[in-house]
Amino acid sequence: MSKLHDLKILKEYFDAKLEGVKPFEIRYNDRDFQVGDYLRLREIVPIPNTSSPVMYDYTGRVLITEVVYILRGVGLQDGYVALGERPEDFLENDYLPDTVKHVVNLSGGKDSTAMLLMMLEDKKPIDYIIFADTGKDFPQMREHLTKLGDYIKTHYPEAPEITVLRSEKSFDYLMFDHTKIRGKKQR
Repeated sequence: MSKLHDLKILKEYFDAKLEGVKPFEIRYNDRDFQVGDYLRLREIVPIPNTSSPVMYDYTGRVLITEVVYILRGVGLQDGYVALGERPEDFLENDYLPDTVKHVVNLSGGKDSTAMLLMMLEDKKPIDYIIFADTGKDFPQMREHLTKLGDYIKTHYPEAPEITVLRSEKSFDYLMFDHTKIRGKKQR
């Protein structure tokens, strides 16, 4: 069974991969890399005005590659491996077998409801149907979701149930009172 490894990669190396001139990674083998595994490479850049140690931030750019060859020993430090990677062009839409989940974000409005019903009618894969409960919806929305859930159970019994997500904190707190600091978790 292949694994998906999340790894950081500096911008200069990320760009070299995009240009097709760096089809390999040299990494410490603390993850038991195997041929057939996938690497999710997340680009990082130094945060200005940080030193000793330099701190990094994610840019949001991500690249997925498949490990097709592993070189051990031969000029590498103990514990390190050179991972030969399949060029990204050969990965169909960055699809990773057994890792993609199809999630429908249901707002309850006409557009998301129509999209969901069309996907069910066309037998598109759906793993989750998610509704985010803000606590600010009209009572009619709850009635609509109940009716929609019943309709789906009756007409598409193989479809997943609607999962309602609720935060422990209120919408008002999260929107107006919660202190937001970029890159830092707040409790």
